[in-house]
Amino acid sequence: MRRLLGIVLAIGLAVSASADGTVVPSQTCSGSVVSSQCGTSTAADGDTILFDALPGTTTTGTSEQILYTFSIPAATWSAVGDEVLVDALWITAANANTKVPRLRHTNVAGTNLNGVSSAVNNGSFHTFWTLKAIDTTSKLFVDFYGFPTSTASIAGLQSTTCTFSGSCVFVLTGLTATAAGDLTLVWVKITQIAR
Repeated sequence: MRRLLGIVLAIGLAVSASADGTVVPSQTCSGSVVSSQCGTSTAADGDTILFDALPGTTTTGTSEQILYTFSIPAATWSAVGDEVLVDALWITAANANTKVPRLRHTNVAGTNLNGVSSAVNNGSFHTFWTLKAIDTTSKLFVDFYGFPTSTASIAGLQSTTCTFSGSCVFVLTGLTATAAGDLTLVWVKITQIAR
């Protein structure tokens, strides 16, 4: 896994720097953008892959940091019941420190759409968020599941501050309060689920 991560980093990714200098991979897809990582791929079941990326970003401090930023295109949630699945794979440092990956709306201070607290030592875990529209303007119901801790929780009704007719920005963050480098976001796939 670490070798794959090294290869990905050697190839180079499109990144930007946040205000605090943290490297933040960022993708914005729209109807006119065509790339290997933006919403042009449709699976056999009709689902649309909006993003499929290998960020390889690691926490660098001891506070919550943005490890990946993405923008869901306008009209992705156009009807009640429309869903987007955020699927992420993380690796952890060789220690028993607590690591917390989260999905937030807009930025680190934005609405926390849930995460999992884990002390996985030198391993990996998988997180899934399902974002389902419960109206046609701005409200999402969020269901979350994380492995290997098998922590299932429903975050409940979340109100976004953007309207579905525009793009909605989300961030995957890592919180490591004990040591820098404890949590790495290896892979993220964001899929619009066919109805």
